[in-house]
Amino acid sequence: FEDNLRFGCARVVNVASDWAGDLDLDDISFLQRSYDNDTAYRQSKQADRMLNVTWAERLQGAVSVNACHPGDPNTKLSTDLGYNIGATRDCKQCCPCPASLIVAQKVVTGKYFGEDC
Repeated sequence: FEDNLRFGCARVVNVASDWAGDLDLDDISFLQRSYDNDTAYRQSKQADRMLNVTWAERLQGAVSVNACHPGDPNTKLSTDLGYNIGATRDCKQCCPCPASLIVAQKVVTGKYFGEDC
């Protein structure tokens, strides 16, 4: 993976979420507690954000690695799951943040950006 990214201006942008947290490293598979969709989603997004920092540290100087929350689109999937029901954004309106990190002139790494990055 690392060898394929080392071209001087490679960038990785992980799409994450502001709704991250509740990561229980002692029970990530819900073997000792009841499974909960919301908690599973939140802890997976927290793990994504932590992994982002780890990759940024490992690839520092060669690859820019950042994460962002693109916003909350109202999609069929999110609506069916009961999320973002009041959201008025479609997927196209959520693209500017990750796209701006891909083409930004100023290169940073290991950062997390909200939807207004």
